[in-house]
Amino acid sequence: MRLIDADAFKTHLELKANTEYVFDTMTRIAIKKAISELEAAPAIKAEIVKHGRWEKVGETRVRCTACRSKKDGGSSADYFKYYECCPHCGAVMDMSAEEYLSAEMGKWLEPVDVDAEG
Repeated sequence: MRLIDADAFKTHLELKANTEYVFDTMTRIAIKKAISELEAAPAIKAEIVKHGRWEKVGETRVRCTACRSKKDGGSSADYFKYYECCPHCGAVMDMSAEEYLSAEMGKWLEPVDVDAEG
């Protein structure tokens, strides 16, 4: 599935229907029918997907990098490597250590325009 901006697509279709390149009345009718179908299509509620990874905290505990909740893995923290997502916040555990560090640094570092600093 792919999420699209339906309003932008509708505008695109309306522009296509009214261009000088569409000489055929049936093509204009087909485009207007497509717009009608697009407007009638059900909307979905999209949610932002959180990503994280498990960090070892001691021998038997791990911490979710997204929500910081700690979980006990019983006899081994490696137990949680089989969890695809955090049971507490739902974050998908698909980030490498490098991706996590890059994302964390991005929260704190803002780009600086060297020319503007003067």
